[in-house]
Amino acid sequence: MRTFIAILGLLASLAYSTPTWSGAGHVTRCYADCPVELTGCRQTFVKGRFYRDCVKRIVYACHHAGGCGAVMPPPPTERCRDGVFCPLGRPVCNGGRMTCERQPPAPSLPAGNYNVTFCAEGTVTIPCQRVGRFPIGDLSVFEHAISNALTQFLSLNGAGGCALGGAQVAAAGGGVNVNFSATCTDPDGNTISESVLIGVRP
Repeated sequence: MRTFIAILGLLASLAYSTPTWSGAGHVTRCYADCPVELTGCRQTFVKGRFYRDCVKRIVYACHHAGGCGAVMPPPPTERCRDGVFCPLGRPVCNGGRMTCERQPPAPSLPAGNYNVTFCAEGTVTIPCQRVGRFPIGDLSVFEHAISNALTQFLSLNGAGGCALGGAQVAAAGGGVNVNFSATCTDPDGNTISESVLIGVRP
């Protein structure tokens, strides 16, 4: 309940990098020293560019920081053919053709007052609940406000190193659904993931 109240307060206001690859050198030693992390790359990304970047990050940390690094959070794109994530420029998987495509134009809303609901699933689950009615004049400004609110909320509650996925906006029920994904590290070093859905209706 306290979590929900904190999110309400943030919403009411409304008004990752991959290190440079330094060359292979001693890759065999790093494969021997970091099997869990490298297996994590394979399980998360299957193969493709994101998998290669994940391995590079871990091997870089092995060479330069004396540790193994951490598995990168998945990108804010969909999995497609052979379980590989789509590239950032074509983030949506066409399930019929099994090809990656550009994001369709985001739906828009005419300026007005809208009912907003909030749900979250993942490490913490919050059932869908009505937050209130808000004036929305520009959907992109609203998305930006929500993104900032989520980032602040996660930080205030001890989540560090958060990677917030880009807003996925879809027309629904005469309004839109705005979905964010977040992958963070809690104070104990555990990876936590959340999927947040903001519903906007006339």
